Amino acid sequence: METKKENLTKALKLAKEGKALLFIGSGYSKDAENIKGKNLCSSTELSNKIAGLMGLDDDRKMGLCKIATLYLEGYQNEDYKTKAQNLVKLIQENFLCSKVTDSQLQIMKFPWMRIYTTNYDNVAEEASEQAGRVRNTILPNDSMRDVYKSKSCIIHTNGYVRCMTTDSFKDEFKLTSVSYESDSFSKSEIKQIMNHDLLEARAIIFIGLSLEFDLDISRLLIATNTREKTHFIFEHKDNLNQFEKMQVKSFENKGTVHYIGIDGLCDIMSSLENIEIHDDLVYRSFIPRYNLPLQYIKEDISAIWSVIYGGKINEALLSSHLDDNKYLFSRSVLYEMEEAILNSNNFLYMLTGRLGNGKSVLIEQLSCKLSNIGQIYTLDSVYDDVKEELVQLLMNDEKIFLFIDDYTQHLEILKQIAEIIGEDRGNLKIILTSRTGNNLVSQYEIIDYFHIKIDDISWHSLDQIDNKEFLEIKKYYSRIGLTNKKLNYVFTKSARKQGDFSKIIIPLFDKNSKIGNKILDEIKEVFYTDKYKELLLVVIINNLIQLKLDIDRILIILNQTNMKQVINQNYKMKEILFNYNGYKLFNSAPYSKFIQKNLFTKKEVIDVLQKLFDNYHRLGIVPTGNQWSNEKDYRKHLLSLSNLRVLLSEMSADVNIKEIIIGYFENLIDNEYCKDNIFYWLQYAMASMDNDDYDKAGMHLEKSYEIASERFEFNTYQLDTQYARFLLEKNMHCKVENPYDIICEVDNKLETALKSRETAGLYIFRILRIYSAFIIEKKFDFCPSDILKIDQKINDWKLRICKTLEKTKSTNNKKDINTLNNCLRNLSKAEKELHYREKQI
Repeated sequence: METKKENLTKALKLAKEGKALLFIGSGYSKDAENIKGKNLCSSTELSNKIAGLMGLDDDRKMGLCKIATLYLEGYQNEDYKTKAQNLVKLIQENFLCSKVTDSQLQIMKFPWMRIYTTNYDNVAEEASEQAGRVRNTILPNDSMRDVYKSKSCIIHTNGYVRCMTTDSFKDEFKLTSVSYESDSFSKSEIKQIMNHDLLEARAIIFIGLSLEFDLDISRLLIATNTREKTHFIFEHKDNLNQFEKMQVKSFENKGTVHYIGIDGLCDIMSSLENIEIHDDLVYRSFIPRYNLPLQYIKEDISAIWSVIYGGKINEALLSSHLDDNKYLFSRSVLYEMEEAILNSNNFLYMLTGRLGNGKSVLIEQLSCKLSNIGQIYTLDSVYDDVKEELVQLLMNDEKIFLFIDDYTQHLEILKQIAEIIGEDRGNLKIILTSRTGNNLVSQYEIIDYFHIKIDDISWHSLDQIDNKEFLEIKKYYSRIGLTNKKLNYVFTKSARKQGDFSKIIIPLFDKNSKIGNKILDEIKEVFYTDKYKELLLVVIINNLIQLKLDIDRILIILNQTNMKQVINQNYKMKEILFNYNGYKLFNSAPYSKFIQKNLFTKKEVIDVLQKLFDNYHRLGIVPTGNQWSNEKDYRKHLLSLSNLRVLLSEMSADVNIKEIIIGYFENLIDNEYCKDNIFYWLQYAMASMDNDDYDKAGMHLEKSYEIASERFEFNTYQLDTQYARFLLEKNMHCKVENPYDIICEVDNKLETALKSRETAGLYIFRILRIYSAFIIEKKFDFCPSDILKIDQKINDWKLRICKTLEKTKSTNNKKDINTLNNCLRNLSKAEKELHYREKQI
């Protein structure tokens, strides 16, 4: 077991690599000299000096805040402006630094990720300058952009002596009760950045800070669960009085306390100065899995229920019963993928499946199987140093199996992998998962990144199961006691033909069954307040549309960080929210859908989505490059129509889905994120088309094109495709002077889209269903010459589809093959109708 000193040394090594946060208080600055050649005064000394301005000997033990307030608001011998000027002068004389100590200089030599200080003084700035470190000063009311435009900065949470004015006492300079009550820090963007930094930092060092007087920081430490990586530096115990020792004791539940003083800290830092640091990187974004031997455990029926109703997979049980179906049922796709991974030359493997079809379970099974022949890593939360993790991971000489669930959210990560490995794929195999349909466009991004063809990806689908699998699942359900009337009906009906796997999962979640009723009653008992219900709904949404938020980030977004303590103390709440492995939120789509459908209305869902969207800024996430493309920016997923349909379909019909989606987009129209966001306007246009409001759809598409025209080389293939849909649907059932002109315009749009992104053929071809329907609808309005030209256009599209179909067949992607065949059938039907009309003429 590591000693405290070894643990602190490791944290300081991380600081030397720029991966640690530094928080400093008055204990850091106390030995510096001010412009009068004296040591900077303490808060007690400043309080007495302010009392002196009123002719008092001392502050009568009122404390700094009260005495400053009394002077500015109660002392009648001078006007407010004069008093404020006197106070500014007093503070500047006592806190403007002219000389720093060697220890203060030593601490500022390290490349801290960011520095937060509760001090008014400029000691950190002066020491940084002397150490050759350029650090900008940030105040509580400054914007997030001011922070991120500089590589390193010093953030003053209580105000800064060099920037104070007579008006500062009312707001950002924390001295009087008015300034403290203004709450400018807790409402500021800086606090959001601190949220982000506490979660991202690999180590956090506090020097001379009193959390008793810095409650915002204290609450954040508890909320973000940073205890394991937090270190507090205090004076030697011998230098502390009894009361101070009691105060320090209270810090132990927030981190590790070191009684070594600043000099002791600097001794360790000096010892690291000339040592080359080789960071033993602890993986946080890519989590190592199944890399330790697991003990054998006998099968357990209750553990199976934990999987079904919460996605809580016990790794030891899984390892013990990987092939005997006594714990988790093994789909045939599992063995198909294992065979492909072990025996093919591919390095990319794609698993798709509709909501509730068992992707998460199969990935766990596959990870466990492959762990016998290589290292397993799963992409979990994405941290700022994810690229560094990638580089280290990909340097490994062993076989690496990298699992990325819902890869469409992590295209930037895949792009980085492609850049790092180039053509040298070595021992790497990447297994990607996606909801069926979600990867329609994204799959072509991967092809571009890795410079491969579509048949270089090994494709696997979980959506279809055959008769044999149905019968095996029926036996499995019977053995573990899973039966009800709905389930028996499904098996009787479905065993005669191929079907959707989710159809035999959903009936398990029947509110009329004993189990269903019991689950709902337990949840209602635990989540009985509006705040608790809101938290549960966010966790459900997080699961259903895979926002990838952990509990800390969810609580920050909801501004309910104090709820962490409630969760820790409430065993039932903890059991419902989290899976078997501690603080990982439950991951069962059918279970989430069941709770959402029976306990929440569509309006409640939309209201929470709106709140998630509006409160995103609380995470304080760094804007990178195009500020709307940040991988951690989940707002795009809250705009996705397919995600909105996942959340709102199958719920009780209390509100019309199409109308409520339109209302949702309408409420976001003035949001800063949405104003110039092409994706927002495109999704809004598509929602308007779904609602048959083509006037609005046309306006929103035009807005999308307008924004796209201002972006350098922006590819408009999605806009062009949806505009083609708009032209067809808008004119489908109304009188059109020359429908052939519409066909020509649609053709131009689709051909432009195809030229812009040849690999996106499948996405573009889906519009041909509407194209065919339009031709059939308008067949009596075409003249003979139009019919001949349209016939040629149909043949051209069929040729394009056939070429794509040949390529797709090699991937064995049944869903895509069926989609393309349906396109051909629709075009053939339109062709047949045209020929029939031609004969009539």
